[in-house]
Amino acid sequence: MVELNTLNIFLEDSIKILIIISTLLIVGMRLSGENKFKYLISFWNIHRYFYFQKDQSISFFSLINIFGFFQRVIVYSIFLSLYVLPLTFDDSSLTNFMFISIWLASIIILKFIIEKILSVFFNYKKHFNESSQYRIGLKNLISVHSFFYLIIIVLMQIEVKSVLTISYSLFIIYYISSCFYLYKKVSSGTLKYLMFFILYICTFEITPFLLFVLCYSTDIL
Repeated sequence: MVELNTLNIFLEDSIKILIIISTLLIVGMRLSGENKFKYLISFWNIHRYFYFQKDQSISFFSLINIFGFFQRVIVYSIFLSLYVLPLTFDDSSLTNFMFISIWLASIIILKFIIEKILSVFFNYKKHFNESSQYRIGLKNLISVHSFFYLIIIVLMQIEVKSVLTISYSLFIIYYISSCFYLYKKVSSGTLKYLMFFILYICTFEITPFLLFVLCYSTDIL
């Protein structure tokens, strides 16, 4: 559990700068995404984000995705540093945040590389590129929403136990909604694809999260 002094020190020394950086990244996403960005804010119009104009989609390594990657790492690392893994890697709150950021970014990059290699090895590169475009867009959406959520819980100084309960609940809701959207967009409607989709979700998405929760709950981290 986070000690109040630790939380206050981190808030006073670092959180303002990190939130400013995160805000600038969102501004970068808005400028690089132009009018597409407004469709990133809402789930009900998210399809317009991917295909803002006919036959035009967002490039895989576009600026909005690059900004979104760093935005996601910073927001999630702030949350983990404050509420989940306080002073886990170092006695300094800021250094601990840096360790978590590097750890989280490495996991995201490694996961992408493994998926890319497997897509080439099993000859589903085209399908991987299509699904990745949707997955990254959905993760950009969640990270932007998480930014505003983080500001609310930090300013209101909600009890840590309540924050974790609310956060896990919201994460599950967002994740299930994203999975349904992704499956609807890239599904071929066959049983074989359904099994592949379930296997992918279990292997690359659910398993890492469950391992993290297990490690945290048993104080391994």
